[in-house]
Amino acid sequence: LFRSHDAPGSVHDQPPSLGWCAHDMPGLLTFKVVLVGDGKVVKTRLLTRWKYPDIGFDEFYEPTVSPELTTEEVCVNGQKVRLQVWDMGFGEADATVQFPQYVGGAAGAVLMYDMSDTFSVDGVEHWHEQVRSLAGPSSSFVVGGCKSDRPQAAGVVAKACSFCEAHRLQHVETSALTGNGVERLFEALARELLRQANAKEDPPAPPMRTQPDRKSVV
Repeated sequence: LFRSHDAPGSVHDQPPSLGWCAHDMPGLLTFKVVLVGDGKVVKTRLLTRWKYPDIGFDEFYEPTVSPELTTEEVCVNGQKVRLQVWDMGFGEADATVQFPQYVGGAAGAVLMYDMSDTFSVDGVEHWHEQVRSLAGPSSSFVVGGCKSDRPQAAGVVAKACSFCEAHRLQHVETSALTGNGVERLFEALARELLRQANAKEDPPAPPMRTQPDRKSVV
């Protein structure tokens, strides 16, 4: 499940059984989302910047060793939705059992990679396959390239954009340091989740009635 360079760690409490979405209060949709990507792509710092946009940036790297939950509300086209984002962090020993329990039932995922790291972009396809196999083919995805404040590695963004184009996913460049694109990243996912939810609720169109061919009527 996990790529070889992820940091070891312990496991957190079990996630709530949310299904793909729920109504916490009248008119407010709540979606379970997972944030995944290789180690050191600043997933946790990105979440911190999203929840606390005015907080300072800590350069010290500390791996996330167990899943952590961040809940925020996002307004999409005048409609407010709630995202419950699980920041995934596991050691190799925990991945096989625990990762499916947290990802299962997720409505969508943010796939993160480091635009300054040639290796991490390969993780986008890996994590897409892992989440899709556990959450289901109808789950929504958005790809986030992080560390836009740093020089990009050659061909990394082009490779990520090519993957997004092939799978019809939105790609957003972000920076946990400056805050650039962070809010836009989660708004993009919320918009896709809402679109999927509305599509499920829309009644199927009635079958079209066909008129007989008058020339064939005797």
